[in-house]
Amino acid sequence: MTGAKAQESEESTINSLKVRRPRVIEKALDYIDRHFAADLTLAQVASVNGMSKFHFSRIFKAKTGYTFKEYLNRRRIFESKRLMRDEEMNVSEACFAVGFNDLSYFSRVFNKIAKVTPSEYRKNSMSRPPVDYFAEE
Repeated sequence: MTGAKAQESEESTINSLKVRRPRVIEKALDYIDRHFAADLTLAQVASVNGMSKFHFSRIFKAKTGYTFKEYLNRRRIFESKRLMRDEEMNVSEACFAVGFNDLSYFSRVFNKIAKVTPSEYRKNSMSRPPVDYFAEE
């Protein structure tokens, strides 16, 4: 999959989770999208919806297919890829900018989700010409 197509696929996955979901899930996803770079906890997101973290966790997993932590990590990795590619941040800058506090943990999560190390991703994304989203084909 090319860089632009992979980017579109990740965006559509994140956006599709917001479509046809109960209001409580939409509210949670919006909250996570606005605060993912902070030290965000399941309890905080559950309280936004006036639910216990246990009940919210079950509903979130059932409706999104991801646990809270899985979704949060995917959202953070998605943004870190954008920062390394579009903002030309280095790996550690991107790691801390998206809310990870440990570079080693970030690298493990990134590798698990992206199937490539953050350094390899950054190297490969920097060697490609920038995508012109407004160019006519």
